[in-house]
Amino acid sequence: MAKYINDLVMDAALSLISGSAVFAAVCSAQPADVAGVGTYGLGTVGFTDWTLDDGDTSGRKITAGGATIVVGTSGTIDHIAFYDVDTLYAVGTIAPTAVTASGTVITAAFDVDEIRDIA
Repeated sequence: MAKYINDLVMDAALSLISGSAVFAAVCSAQPADVAGVGTYGLGTVGFTDWTLDDGDTSGRKITAGGATIVVGTSGTIDHIAFYDVDTLYAVGTIAPTAVTASGTVITAAFDVDEIRDIA
């Protein structure tokens, strides 16, 4: 069993998200795929603000920068999804928040995923 994986390998995995997920959507439920984003998405924005860095515990992590998302449909959001036209790359939970059409959702930067070093 491996005891070491170079940061370049972990960055390559995380770079699939940062290089491919070009949209962020706030959703009223957890989507399972891009069609689910269409069903549950209440607002979408083009998104490219990604940072790869050392993990909080070990390994490497990917962080989504803050975003301002214009709401298209009123409802309650509790997830944020990152995707492109064909693939859903990551979904995270956010605090349930009631939103109104034409309003905005402002998200702070947050860690999307961390790949820990092998111990």
